[in-house]
Amino acid sequence: MYAEDETGDHDFTAFFSTLSHTDTYHAYFQAGKSKMQLNRVCRLEEDSKTKVQQILLEKEKLMGILSEMSGVKLSRTDSELTSTLPASTPKESKKRPVHVALTPNTVTPKSKRGLFVTPRKNVTPKVLKQKPCVVDKSMHTKTINSDFVVKVMVKSMENERTYIVHDKMQQKLIKVLVNKGTESAFCKHLSKKQAYRAAMTEVVKKQIVKEIQEVVKRRESLLRCSSNEILFNFDWNTTYSSIEKKMPTLMSLLKCTVISKKKCSPHIVMAASILLYARNQTINLIQYILGIILDSSGLTKEGLNIVHQIGLTVSHTSIYNKKKDLIYKQEENIEKVVKSYVQKRLQKADVNELVNESDEPVPIEVLGDNLDVTVSPTKMTLDHQRLSLHWFLTMVKQRQVIFENSDLASDAMIQPDILTLSTNSWVPDHCQLEDLHKDMLFHIAHVLIKYIKPLEFLGSSYPEYIVHPYIEQTKQKSVILNCDLVDASENTSQGMIEILQQVHNLTVPHKEGTLIEKVVFGGDVLTNERAFSAQSAMQNNKSDFDKLMGVIHRPEGLHRQFNFLLAIYQLFYKETSAVDRGSLYQLRNLINRRDVSGPKDVTQKFRPHQHFIEDVTDAYILASFWEIMEVEEEDGLKQKLPVFSIMNEEQHTKWLNDLSLKILDNLHLREVNNFGQINQDLLSLSTEDEKIEKMKANHYYLCPFCGNSFSSLTWFKKHLKNKHNWNCHVCDKNVNPTFVVKHFLFMSLIFRDTCDAYRLADGNRIIRNAYFEWLYASAVKHTKYKIWLWRMISYVISILNVKDSFEYKWNMCVNLKGGIGNSIPNDNAVEIQVCNIKRELNTQGANKSYQSARKICMTTQVIDKIKNEFMRTTKTARSKRERPANDKTKDINTMVQCLRRQGPISKFQWNSFSEFKDPIGCIDSDNLHTWINSQKKIASVYL
Repeated sequence: MYAEDETGDHDFTAFFSTLSHTDTYHAYFQAGKSKMQLNRVCRLEEDSKTKVQQILLEKEKLMGILSEMSGVKLSRTDSELTSTLPASTPKESKKRPVHVALTPNTVTPKSKRGLFVTPRKNVTPKVLKQKPCVVDKSMHTKTINSDFVVKVMVKSMENERTYIVHDKMQQKLIKVLVNKGTESAFCKHLSKKQAYRAAMTEVVKKQIVKEIQEVVKRRESLLRCSSNEILFNFDWNTTYSSIEKKMPTLMSLLKCTVISKKKCSPHIVMAASILLYARNQTINLIQYILGIILDSSGLTKEGLNIVHQIGLTVSHTSIYNKKKDLIYKQEENIEKVVKSYVQKRLQKADVNELVNESDEPVPIEVLGDNLDVTVSPTKMTLDHQRLSLHWFLTMVKQRQVIFENSDLASDAMIQPDILTLSTNSWVPDHCQLEDLHKDMLFHIAHVLIKYIKPLEFLGSSYPEYIVHPYIEQTKQKSVILNCDLVDASENTSQGMIEILQQVHNLTVPHKEGTLIEKVVFGGDVLTNERAFSAQSAMQNNKSDFDKLMGVIHRPEGLHRQFNFLLAIYQLFYKETSAVDRGSLYQLRNLINRRDVSGPKDVTQKFRPHQHFIEDVTDAYILASFWEIMEVEEEDGLKQKLPVFSIMNEEQHTKWLNDLSLKILDNLHLREVNNFGQINQDLLSLSTEDEKIEKMKANHYYLCPFCGNSFSSLTWFKKHLKNKHNWNCHVCDKNVNPTFVVKHFLFMSLIFRDTCDAYRLADGNRIIRNAYFEWLYASAVKHTKYKIWLWRMISYVISILNVKDSFEYKWNMCVNLKGGIGNSIPNDNAVEIQVCNIKRELNTQGANKSYQSARKICMTTQVIDKIKNEFMRTTKTARSKRERPANDKTKDINTMVQCLRRQGPISKFQWNSFSEFKDPIGCIDSDNLHTWINSQKKIASVYL
């Protein structure tokens, strides 16, 4: 246990300290006697050194064996740790020699000092003060200021190898292993060196490549557009989980790039999809979805090719081909809704095949409208002129309200024959007029709640809408499908016949030319008139199916609203009334409604004209309110109002209805009662006709007084009146001028109630208001609407049976969004689809064709479904479909102040309308009676 000093000389002091006392004295004595003995001592010293080294090696082996034994913990001193290192003699070592001592005393006793050492000055030996050595129990290495030393021993069955680790990073790695550190800590140290970091990156890259190779195999269906159903059922979270399961390494790398704590699965899945699409273009599910959505949103072919190059979508050609597949999906939907209905109706009609009640098909209705497109060539020549293309869009909807779910007793009740009905059956009676007045009270009350601040809180207790018995069914989302785009124009008789033939082949249940059941065919009045003319032209055929008698005509609501609003402007909007305070033209200039231009633009600018009429009506109602309350401002209004805090909700509603009734009377709206006079005239004329009809025999009228016969009814009536003083009913044709304001407000409130009825799909109010509207159409010479509104009432009260009449009346609306108050007229839904097709078709410029238009028609709803599902799973905020609600308070208050300056509202008159007469009173009852009788005969044959 001795060492060498810095010069390489032997330290005999350390050597002699290890020997026994006897050997030390003996060696000291012999050294002094002779030189030969001194040489002997040197040889003994060499032998001792060899023995010490052998002892140390043997000790190390024993210590190694003991350290491997469980439950044994060895503790070494610094001297032992140092002595285990192999002795070396560096050339220039600046380290101080470490004196190793095996005894507690570090200073050799005086009596045991070597005799051969040359005496020197008495110098106090300096003892090296070392810092306390802290032993790392887990590593069995000492922790000192200098770097520690790590020795690695590898044992095998045959031999063992040792290696001293000098690299600092490797030492830290071994320390982490011995301390049982985490994998992250080990890799953290390992990655600090560039060589190891590059090696680790290569390992990760190989793992990612291996995962991707498994995904891109043909048998793998991940992110592949293998069928159309995948497009409709796509979900970000499900796709994210599938990709993470297949490619955990890649997904973990992509996830770490997202800083947000929120789950960003769409971003990560999109990144992975783009990378995989670059590797293999069959992995294109998301690219197909995005391409289809962008194409339907109006992105051009050039734009699609740009985003295709960066991997966001598939190519324009792939999208074009995919649309062909989506047509089959639309045809499957048509098969489920339309063809299954026709087949089940045929099975039910067959005695041998019965259909279960649970399998009862949902009745359908057909809707349609023309689709007109103009193609203008870039360079016009004799051969390339402007083309006007006319097609017809047919749609099918399932009925929401069916007779089986109604509270009616039975469909066995028989409707009266239309020929037996009195002509006054189409004129509103007293009950219908009173019912209309109640609805007017509801609308007036809502105007007060909206614009009178002290009454705003009553909105929580007053009914929000007029309830009807089938509101639960009508609030459900409707099923409506594009069936086909017919390459025919309704402007020609031949084109309309082709359209009706395709409608019959697709939707009308028939067997060997016999109609099993008729289907409602709805559209605007022009479509109804042309379809009726086509039926008339086909009456020479044998079977009803060939005669095209399988459809039931119905004028739909949007164009009906157009027509009635047009009648209001034709009656009350005149430029000559600009000087009349309170007239439509004067108020239009007052609030600067420049988008209102009168009757000529009502159908083209329906919404601005509708809103203006509603605002003027609200202004008159509010002006009448302030007149009744006898106050000028809201500050004085609080003193006139009752104490609402002590009233319950029923009392609130009753008080508001009473106030609305006062306004109704103050505006003289209940004085518009010429309907009763027409009703009485038609009833009297019908009674006379019944008496005269009894005098008819063999197509001749026989006079009971003189026995003469007449072939003409007119001459027969004159004969009875002139020769026999027959008391024929004479209709009063004298109509006196009246206040124009009450008639304007009456028609305006009917228009508002009709729009509200279609918004809530209230069939009762829709049909009731038709009684009033067809008479106003007759007064302003709107012949087509007069006919078809009359025929719509005829279908309900006579032509159809109880079941069909009920479903005809309660299915005039479509609910595209679901919810109460979101219904729209059927023809409005058709107009929406026409606009969608035109918008996408216009992106093709002069390349428009029937084939491309039909493809758009048959795929637009399927693509909308894909888009909606994609927006739902992406949680994209849908743009509001409702029109923005503008604050009209300033406009309303300006008109109210103008009206109140004129004087009492109850005596309000427009000077330019001083000769105005009630339009209903101007109707000739005799001519109306004759017209209704002629229409009854036509309806009995063709309807």
